[in-house]
Amino acid sequence: MKTYDLCVAPRSERDLVEMASVLSELGYKGAALDVSFSRVEYGRAKAIFAREGLELLSRVTFEAVSGKEVVEKARKFRLSYDIVAVRPLSAEAARVAARDPRVSLILLPPNMARYMDRSQARMLAMGGGCIEVCFRHILEGGDPRKRLRGIIIVVRRAIAFETCLVVTSCARTIWELWPTASLRGFLVSFGLSEHQAKLIVHANPKLVVGRVKGGA
Repeated sequence: MKTYDLCVAPRSERDLVEMASVLSELGYKGAALDVSFSRVEYGRAKAIFAREGLELLSRVTFEAVSGKEVVEKARKFRLSYDIVAVRPLSAEAARVAARDPRVSLILLPPNMARYMDRSQARMLAMGGGCIEVCFRHILEGGDPRKRLRGIIIVVRRAIAFETCLVVTSCARTIWELWPTASLRGFLVSFGLSEHQAKLIVHANPKLVVGRVKGGA
């Protein structure tokens, strides 16, 4: 049951080649290259992935303070990239991003867990996007307990409000990639059922990719 990692950001072509060689073994059908952070040109990366039998989509991630900024950037980026992801810096930006159909993912880092509420869920139902939780935050420096607590809150609230949720690696090297089985195990340890974990890891990324392809 292959799925997609909707955020990878290799630092070099060597890192990308290594990722492409192991992603399938970890349970992935493809990935989305975040051009905002990756140092590898998308066309070159797509060819490398294709040699390994993997799909590669283009992704851009931008920050937004206001709703107006979300609308302007989403309109611009959706013309050039498969997946548009927003990291909102305010409640207004989070709400507007949620109901904009051009936005596929809303990245909520651990310190923004409070934005995952009933209003956000209703807006997401209107726009058709998903909340994204990046598991790389668990591996970053500092006290991991606070970040992990924020991730758990986002995940549990998303499930409680029946919101589409995906988890990504945003890996820069192969050491930051996650086997799909490990992702499911982490989610189950957060209190989710195995069925809910499978939806988040397998079904929801496919849903995002299907919507992108259908609207291209």
